[in-house]
Amino acid sequence: MSCPQACEIPETAQFSLAPSEELSRPCSVLCWDLLQTSVQEALEFPLPLRYMLLRLLPKPDGGVGSAGWSLPAPIRSDFPRLSVSVPGEAESVGGLSSRSIVLTYQEHLGVTYIILNEDPCPRMVIHNKCPIPLMLKETVKETARTEVYCRPLPANCSLHHELYHHFSSFPECRQKEMLPTLLLKTTSDHSSTDWTDPIDINCPGTQVVFLPGFGCLYIDVLYEKGTLVLCLAPEGGLDAVIHQHSSSRKASCRVLLSEASVVLSDDITNPSGSVELLRLTLTKLFLSLAPAPTSLPQEQGASDLGSAHISLVEVYCSNLQIDNQLYNRASFHFPVLLCQDQRNGAEPGGGPWSSEANPTESPEALEEFKRSCFLQLRMRLAGDRCNAEEVRA
Repeated sequence: MSCPQACEIPETAQFSLAPSEELSRPCSVLCWDLLQTSVQEALEFPLPLRYMLLRLLPKPDGGVGSAGWSLPAPIRSDFPRLSVSVPGEAESVGGLSSRSIVLTYQEHLGVTYIILNEDPCPRMVIHNKCPIPLMLKETVKETARTEVYCRPLPANCSLHHELYHHFSSFPECRQKEMLPTLLLKTTSDHSSTDWTDPIDINCPGTQVVFLPGFGCLYIDVLYEKGTLVLCLAPEGGLDAVIHQHSSSRKASCRVLLSEASVVLSDDITNPSGSVELLRLTLTKLFLSLAPAPTSLPQEQGASDLGSAHISLVEVYCSNLQIDNQLYNRASFHFPVLLCQDQRNGAEPGGGPWSSEANPTESPEALEEFKRSCFLQLRMRLAGDRCNAEEVRA
């Protein structure tokens, strides 16, 4: 474990990569093996030392050790996938100041191929809400196969991170294995160099640790869309952090059903077996759950806090029919009890649905489908998801 400095990399070659839409062919890089100056038997990591550091362009000129570079990513066959946190400018107030880049390793006929992509699901996001910079260290449970660097956490900064536990076990599945504990300390010159007590990040919730040279440090652990989110805040600053993340978690889903049926059966009065009484058939059913938008622009500032926890449930159906399943068994006059009136003979909602043709292809097609539906239901749910504030049909 390299501490307290993040890393010290000797002088090496630098090269730039164009964006994916401009990079028509791979970029060739000469072999960058570092020469060993010590005896091979005494080495802690005997494999060839190959590292890659990433930074975003354009940036002011700086050396390899400047703040614009990421931590060294080991280039080895036993680490086929890594998520590299590349420093960058914050997107907005309270936004992330890094980009999560997936680095994949492949080798064919003696040629090493490195592929860089945006990480759609980062392993970990750390929000440091403290006014001082911190240093994060991972407690490695097993003998490390490569150098494990500490993660510098600038003051009032949010960035991505991936534990050695994550990339060292890929592609093995370790869902049931406990995550390692973390340690924190301050990095200022006049502060103590002692680490905090081990921090458990396996269970969501809030915990308090004593940070030498600073005081009480509140740590909030939560999972958001598969990403472990770690919030570090001083005393008195945790409520705003928890509210910020709780308000940003909004459930949203859409369900399209070409046809759905519900059957009402009699299993009690008929000893010979179950008898169908009624069958409800719904054709072209659209279900939607999404955060409710603010109703009026002038009320947006006052209603942001309340509307962040309000959900909008929409149900649209182009055709509904209730069949009398006892029509052939008894003297009932009507085989269909309820159906939609189709006087023009056209199929409501357009042609049949498929994975390539459905109303969610464009907002205009979705609105046209909603207007043509026989059944329309809109319901606003309160933050507890138990009380309905408004129902429209």
